[in-house]
This record gives sequence, C-alpha cells and structure tokens, in this order.
Amino acid sequence: MFGYTLEELLAMNISDVIDEEEMIRRPIMFGVLAEGAHIFNERRMVGKDGSIREVEANVKKIDDSRVMAIIRDVTELRKAQKQIQISEATFRGAFEYSAIGMTIVSLDGHWLKVNRGFLNMVGYTEEELVGKQFKEITHPEDVEKNVNLFDEAVRGIRETYRMEKRYIHKNGNSVWVRLNVSMIKDDRSKPLYCVAQIEDVTQERLATEQLMVSQANLRTTINNTNILIWSVDADFRFLTFNDPFVEYMKRTYGVDVRAGIRTFDVELDDDKRAMITRWKDRYLRAFAGETFQFEEHRFGEDLQYSISPIRDDDKIIGASVFAENVTKRKEHDRELAEAIKKIEELKLMALRSVMSPHFIFNVLNSIQFFIARNDRLNAINYLSTFSKLIRSILNHSVTNRITLVEEVEMLKNYVHLEMTRFEEKFGLEMDIAEDLDLESIEIPSLLIQPYVENAILHGLYNKKTTGTLTIRIKEGQDSVVFEIEDDGVGRAEAMRLRQQNFPAHKSMGIRLTEERLKLIKQQNSAAFEIEDLADENGPCGTRVRISIPC
Repeated sequence: MFGYTLEELLAMNISDVIDEEEMIRRPIMFGVLAEGAHIFNERRMVGKDGSIREVEANVKKIDDSRVMAIIRDVTELRKAQKQIQISEATFRGAFEYSAIGMTIVSLDGHWLKVNRGFLNMVGYTEEELVGKQFKEITHPEDVEKNVNLFDEAVRGIRETYRMEKRYIHKNGNSVWVRLNVSMIKDDRSKPLYCVAQIEDVTQERLATEQLMVSQANLRTTINNTNILIWSVDADFRFLTFNDPFVEYMKRTYGVDVRAGIRTFDVELDDDKRAMITRWKDRYLRAFAGETFQFEEHRFGEDLQYSISPIRDDDKIIGASVFAENVTKRKEHDRELAEAIKKIEELKLMALRSVMSPHFIFNVLNSIQFFIARNDRLNAINYLSTFSKLIRSILNHSVTNRITLVEEVEMLKNYVHLEMTRFEEKFGLEMDIAEDLDLESIEIPSLLIQPYVENAILHGLYNKKTTGTLTIRIKEGQDSVVFEIEDDGVGRAEAMRLRQQNFPAHKSMGIRLTEERLKLIKQQNSAAFEIEDLADENGPCGTRVRISIPC
C-alpha cells in the first residue's frame, strides 16, 4: 500500500507516513482515543515513493499504551467517485441545456425528468409533465407503435430504438419528432430507466410532405400530357420517362421501356433500327452541351422534339427529351390554310358581285351614247365619275374598314351614275348628322352599296313616277346607323316583277353582304333590319336599317 517493508514500518513513527495536513488533526484523534472512543475516518498517507494515498482508518484503543488501526486504501475508489461526480455534473449540464429535447422515463413509462428543450417543444411546464406517462400527450395514431417499442426495450429485447412520432402540443397542434431512446442498466444489466433524445422535425416533415405532393402532382401532370418525356444517361440508358412515352415506344417499336436499359440494345427491324441509330448523334450533341429542336415525320406522325443536356454542377450527366405529337395541329394548320384560301376566293367573288354586270354594261353603253351624240362634256363627266367609283371599289375591296367620308363619297358617285343612266328617274336625299366625325369613324368596306343598288333597281326603277332615294347616316349608341329608304313599289311587287322578267337571275351581292353582316353581328353586336313601308294605298317602299359598332 505504502511501499515500505514491515521492518521499515516498525522502525518508523506514525507521523512519518501521515500527510502534513493530517498531522494537525492528530492531537484531536489521540484525545478522542484517550477517552476510549472508536474512530473511523479517512486520511491521506504518504507512500515510500512520496505519493499521497487516500485511506480509510478504523482505529480503536486496546489499552493505555496501544491502539489498533485497520487501514484500507481507497485512492482508486475516490478517483472513481470524483469521475462519477464530474460525469454527473456534465450530464446534468448537457441534459438541461441541450439544443434538443431530452427526457428520462421510468420503466412504467412515466417522465422522471424533462429538459427545457422538450418543454419548449410541447408547450408544457415541468410540473405539468413530470409524473405523467409519455403516451398521454402522444398522438393517438402513434401510441401503439411507441408503447410496443418501449416495452421491448424494458424487457431487454432491444437496448435502443428510433422512430418518428407526433406529440400533441398544449395548444392542440401536432409536433413531429425524431425519437432516439436508450435503456440505462446497472452493473448487473438490470434496466433502470430510459433516456430519450427528441428532435423537432415538424418543419422537415412538412417540407417532405409538400415535396411528396409536388412530386405526385408532377408525376400526374407529366403522365396526363400528350407530350412524350424521357431522359438518358451518358451511357444511353433510360433514366426517367412518362407513361405516354412508354405507350408510344410499345406501339411504334414494340419495345418495353424500363429504367436502366440502353436505348440501342433493343431488337428492331432494319427500318426502325436506322431510325433509332440516328438518335445517337442527337444525344451526343446534347452531351456536348447543345440545346436544340427539330421536327420529324415518321410512321405517319409528325413529332416536334426539344433536346437539352442534364447538368450536375458543371458536369453533363445525360440528356432530356420532350417530344410533342403535332400531327393533328399540322392537319389543323393545313385546314386553316385552305380556309384562308377559300376566304380569299370569297373575297374575289364578293368583289365581282359588288357591282352588277348589268350596271357596268349599261354605264358603258351610256358613255358610248354620249360619245355618239358628240356630247363630249357629259361623256367626260360620266366617264370621270365612273372611273372614280371603280377605283374606289377596287381600293376598298381589299381592306376591311374605310372611313365614313370615303363611304359617303363612293355612294354619291354610284348614285349619280345610276341617276344619269336612268335619266333622272329618281332623286337623292342624303341626311348626314352634323355631329358625326366622318374623318375618324371607320366601318366595314363595301357594306352599304349593295342595299343602295337594290333600292334603285328593284324599288325605284319599277316605279311609274319619279321616286326618291333617301340615305340617312346618324350616330347611335356606340354605333353608326345607316338607313337606306326608297319610296318605290315595295319588296313583294319587286320580287313578282323580277320572277316575271328575270326568272333565272340570282342576286349574289345581297346574299354575300347579309352573310358579312351576320359575321359582324357575331363579333361586334351589329344590328340589321328591313322594314316594308306602307300607306293607305298599300306598299310604298322599303327601309333598310344597319347599325354598325364604331
């Protein structure tokens, strides 16, 4: 214990082996012994090598000249006890001030101690939790699993367990935690209690759930689109793909696409093999960092492709492909082109039908008549007016809208020619509202003239006396209103005469104009109506009213 031999000790005084600090207590000790009392105490004694040893001394008086001491070396024991004290202090500090929650749970599931981190996590005070069972604030759906794992730890089936669970916060909300539980045992492996480390993962869990929802939505989206989507790695192996691509490959190539198979390892006939082989160059372009698009017609379908590299930091690890089947869209484009072509043809047809061939023929005859009569002035004036009208019609036939001032000028030229041609059989009255801005208001081109022509040819021409053509232009509610009124024979009589004199004639101008009005009405809420006029003697003309948004 002290390094001395028996002979050395017998030759020494006790003070030679007692630490100097302990010598102060010596008179007291011997005073107690003189009274016959038993002394049990701890002392520090000096070994032969000078080391201090911790001892327990059990000393009692034998007689007046002798005492007996039983001394036990407890140096190592005291060192161990000090280490335990340090460890316990360290544990208490780590327990109380840990950044995560920590609890100590008895073998029957009651909390013995909880730290601040856990209290902040669940919103309770220490007084509210200590003595409660952990399952009391565990989410009902997680209780059974938690209790089963805890029981297995208590019964020695497992020493630790880990799980994610939910606690019910004091305010009623769920708190997701990651639980790590360890069983603490004594030196005989008997369970004493459980220590749990608890990490709040609520935000992490919510982020994971949101990510899962986003991924599910993304999968739903890419699988419910008509676009083919797939990607390959640098070894040309399929990485990802959507359902439409799988179906297309099965239908077109008879290939069952699976993740990991190389795109060029599938067995195909020569024609399809050549098609797939061309893709190697396209993938290589993407692997080189190029993003590009192209279209391809194959197996009766038109597909539009977009290929781009897949990057991981600065490294290209594959290529992604988006392919849209544009067969139907191209068919639609072709149909649209044909429709546009048809519209252009209808425009030409409408142009030819704007002016009656009979009118042009008769105007030319009238000019010839004036020339034959050597009436140079009338011939020149008539020809000048006619040329202005024809030029105006040709210009406006290729534009969708014209100004009111241009429309009025064209109508005047046309009516004056008809008045001359019919030898002043009718007169013209034009009533234009003064508040109309003729220069800025625009209307569809070549829309009014056919109704003016109709009023002259079918209403006024058949009248036995001189008639009147009235053209009114006024402002409506966000529109321009045209009224073409004649005091002729009326629509019923005009139709009877037309069938009697020209049974095979079909008026295309009015029909096409009415079709245009229907389209304008659909797009711009235009209004169109025809009113048969009558007095006490019967029919006395027709009034056409056209309202055009401006």
